[in-house]
Amino acid sequence: TFLEYVNMRLVSILREDKDFSGVSTGTGMSGNANGDDEAGERTVRTNTTGNVNYVQVTFTLGSKYTVNSNPNADKYESGLIPLDSVRVGRGTFLDASTSMEHVCQEYELAEDANDDTQMVGLAVGRVAKGVFDDGVEQDCGPQAAMCTSPSSIPDSFVSFNIPLGSQVFDGQASNDLSNNIFVDFVVNALDPTASGTPNNGDDPRQMKTTLTASIPIVAGGINIFCDGYTAKTDLKDVADAAIVVGTAAGAAELTRLRIIEGVASTDLAAVNSTQIDTDSIESALMTLVLRGSESYFASGAAQTGGYSLELDDLITLHMMEDGDAGSVVDGVASNSKEAAVLALLKEAADDNSEANGLDTDGYKLNGAFRFAIARADGVAKLEPTPELLAVCPFNPPRPAPGNSELETCITRRDVRSRTYPARTGSDFPTAMEIFNSEVMDDESGKTVNTWVLADEEAALSAQVVAATSDPCPGTSNGDYSKASFADS
Repeated sequence: TFLEYVNMRLVSILREDKDFSGVSTGTGMSGNANGDDEAGERTVRTNTTGNVNYVQVTFTLGSKYTVNSNPNADKYESGLIPLDSVRVGRGTFLDASTSMEHVCQEYELAEDANDDTQMVGLAVGRVAKGVFDDGVEQDCGPQAAMCTSPSSIPDSFVSFNIPLGSQVFDGQASNDLSNNIFVDFVVNALDPTASGTPNNGDDPRQMKTTLTASIPIVAGGINIFCDGYTAKTDLKDVADAAIVVGTAAGAAELTRLRIIEGVASTDLAAVNSTQIDTDSIESALMTLVLRGSESYFASGAAQTGGYSLELDDLITLHMMEDGDAGSVVDGVASNSKEAAVLALLKEAADDNSEANGLDTDGYKLNGAFRFAIARADGVAKLEPTPELLAVCPFNPPRPAPGNSELETCITRRDVRSRTYPARTGSDFPTAMEIFNSEVMDDESGKTVNTWVLADEEAALSAQVVAATSDPCPGTSNGDYSKASFADS
């Protein structure tokens, strides 16, 4: 057959139980001494009543195959998976006694008629289409599309979901695999490389087969889709960053600051350099402001109230030359350090895969940075590549006698695994994290100012609030709790 890696999975979507009335927390968090109140903590519970079920079938096709779609036929008769061909059933054996039902045909007819009252699913679990869809599409649900035959398969991977109804698996799980879900449907593909004249001994242009499979109903674990959604979220979609250059002693001096917006990106694409300057005499001080989306962290469907942004690693490059940002001619970079670094940043990522699988050394983000993976700890740490350190070393060596030329580019690690290291011989770290509570505290404020300005009497509260009030509104009222400073 031209199908490969066929896989099936049974999915039961439970309802979230949001009713905590009468639940004894034992703490009286809402003021009730008996503790019989609404739970004061964010807790996720599920209710098995009204669960909805579907079966997911996945497979791959050979890279030369495409969707066979007849423009003169409808989705029930044509497409990669003609919906009229989809049948499912439940039983011990697939034999004459097993009732195989055309659930996709029924589901799509209700979809086309926009009729949410139409009953869908197997006879043993029929439920109104609107009720079924609400279960699949509830907050943090898988949002899976039912009975959707793909119109194209650019990656040769096919995922097809078939609705089964409600509570189809209840009381059916068994260790002896005596209860099963059976599926069969037609896969209808084209081979564009074939001539289509099998009578002449050529490969057929149209390829068609019936996929028949079964999967036993067994007890499985519970996956909280909210957590999965949070883990898979791309940071650039829910957070952004700004850099504030310099400091301000009050609101009147805010206009002297250089504020660079939108510096966060996971595209890892090289950009032309931008000279950073400001009229502030403390222009070497940079404030990195990380801002999470309120709709995601506070009030979004992901319910991520327990999550926050953390700065794990920060590596900065310090260039002390007038480089040419674009100087690459015929693939040869100019002699400037800046051009050499930009060339490294433009290199493609590499997952360090090899013939035997994935190398555990880490993931190369580009030619300049990589992730070193500590699998035992379950974390990835940002590291410069040897190629970057050859251009911009961590600790430049002292020039040889008689050579007055100094290193014009250095690499500096400002944050490492949420710690703030100090360079050898320095009493203060090159970066630090400041919380609102520390900013407003007199003693902590003096400590911070000693590092920032060597002036214990400076009005730190005014500086921090003023310097971050424009890119980070709400700092003074506690909406944002911390900022990171780096002394360049």
